[in-house]
Amino acid sequence: MAAARFEIYLVKRRVDGAEIGASGATWRLLSNNNRDLGHAVDIFEDIDLCGAAVEFLRQNAEHAVSVSLRSGRADWAWRVQIGQAAVAVSSRRYQRRVQAEYASGVFLGLVAGAVVMNTVRLVQR
Repeated sequence: MAAARFEIYLVKRRVDGAEIGASGATWRLLSNNNRDLGHAVDIFEDIDLCGAAVEFLRQNAEHAVSVSLRSGRADWAWRVQIGQAAVAVSSRRYQRRVQAEYASGVFLGLVAGAVVMNTVRLVQR
């Protein structure tokens, strides 16, 4: 059975159809059934800094606090903070606050035990 896992992405920027090179790296957490649970707040300068951010989150998950917030007029999202720093956000919007709170609890429950994939994927924005 597959386990929850962090995937790291190399972000490439495109302007007017032309690739302008690597812009940095980011991560997302996938559940064991490949559902995108949450992702990094930031795009990091490089893969090493992104990996360090994932390890920081994994090592400090017990100190993380989830905050539910409005996303538009009727939707809800969540953000995870460690201290005053926002480290993760929800990958989708929820119709009810209780759903967002439940989803953030699932996210935080999987963070510490999630594996970090060795393969770096490419995403273009």
